[in-house]
Amino acid sequence: MRVLMTAGWLVLAIATICPAKDMYIAQNAAGRSDGADCANAFRYAFFNDPANWGSGAAQIGPGTTVHLCGVVTTFNGAAYDYLTFRGSGASGQPITLKWEPNARLSLPTCGSGSCILFSGRTYLVLDGGSNGVVEETDNGSTLGHQDRHTALYGRPCSHCEFKNLALRNIYVHSLASDDIGADALTVSGPGILMHHMSCSHASGCFTISVSGADDSVEMYNLDSSNTNHCMTLAANGAGYALLSARIHDNNCQDFANWDTTSNAFHHDGIHLYALNGATFRDVQVYNNLFGGDPGVNVTSFIYATGAISDSLFFNNVMLTPADKYFNNGVFCAGGDRISIYNNLILGGTSASGLCLATSGTGIAVRNNLVGKCSGLVSLAAGTTFADRGLDHNVYGPGQNWKSGSTFYYTLEPWKTASGEGAHSLSAADLKVDSKGRPQPGSPAINAGANLSYHALPALNADRVGDPRSACSAWDAGPYNHYPVPSAATDLWPFQAAP
Repeated sequence: MRVLMTAGWLVLAIATICPAKDMYIAQNAAGRSDGADCANAFRYAFFNDPANWGSGAAQIGPGTTVHLCGVVTTFNGAAYDYLTFRGSGASGQPITLKWEPNARLSLPTCGSGSCILFSGRTYLVLDGGSNGVVEETDNGSTLGHQDRHTALYGRPCSHCEFKNLALRNIYVHSLASDDIGADALTVSGPGILMHHMSCSHASGCFTISVSGADDSVEMYNLDSSNTNHCMTLAANGAGYALLSARIHDNNCQDFANWDTTSNAFHHDGIHLYALNGATFRDVQVYNNLFGGDPGVNVTSFIYATGAISDSLFFNNVMLTPADKYFNNGVFCAGGDRISIYNNLILGGTSASGLCLATSGTGIAVRNNLVGKCSGLVSLAAGTTFADRGLDHNVYGPGQNWKSGSTFYYTLEPWKTASGEGAHSLSAADLKVDSKGRPQPGSPAINAGANLSYHALPALNADRVGDPRSACSAWDAGPYNHYPVPSAATDLWPFQAAP
């Protein structure tokens, strides 16, 4: 009897698990129109019909993968339908929208709505597969449409994952008189993953809005170009709490096409803010690369403000083109117990601009390479440091350091005033190559403190994964120096944007 009861419970448990299903959709119905494969795909309208969502064998439900075939424009002859998720997945059984090879969701514009809408859903995956694309072909300053929208939108979409997609030409901004923009991907909710995606020509590329009390997110291997904001992690209001975030191995470049005469857009690479009672903690921002033309209406490559605590920024590379500068700081971060380690922070001219601005309590600024700005460091009044929190930095060309409203024009008076440690030094030439790597004779070599006691695997290696010493001095900055070419491969993305 016990064996029969156990077997019965097992059958019941298996019956409650939704079997995995694959369905295929295309611009038009094909073949038998039974959704069995791309040759027999449903018309895309099948996806939008609420009657086709549920637990039935022929319905889209937890565990289902819907495959997108060919070029889909979601045009029904009179208007654009877009794609709308009508249900949610479950833990371990997400609903997946997957692009087949060479598939594209391609529209002249998303109008005033969204190309894909998934608000109020949970456990979804949008997977571009090998080369999936979402694009707008006629939305921009001098194109046929000037529409504000977000191409992919879900607030909230808890435990949702976005990967392997190219988001392009969401809004091609090209006029200084144009104050209109459109965003690529905006989502809120805990458990968000964004990775292995690219975005070009959008006012905001990748945005996560914190809207819960226990959110955790990760953003990595994201490439952005010709955008106003590469990545934004934002919260505004009491009760919104981010408990963990990892933002790493991303590339951001070229913001200048979003300059306007009205200063409508303020460009950032990574923008973090927790305002009006919201809180962020345990944020790690590392191994990110910033470059290209930042434009004139620029804030910072990294701009972090508000109630941010117990967070780290390390191994980031910030390279500003010649004669370009940031008035707010190439890198601007404030909060409580913020650690800024082993970054390369380079401006474009020692005649103007600011490299590093920081504020808060219990701050640590160590092992950084900073140079080619008029202002090398600016500390807000009242800023305090952790024990040995300001030391082992290497400063290149620049004119001053600033604490509160007081300027210091040589390093030793600055050390006395700020408490910066004896190990920090200043040099006329940082001797780094165009990628920021220390060259023979660089003052960065062995100038850093050994921070292996933090026991962070990503910090215990340089930006390209080469291990740092567990027992001897580190190099300052994000890269180890090499007497011979490095064995690690550093894929360098910066080139002229299309």
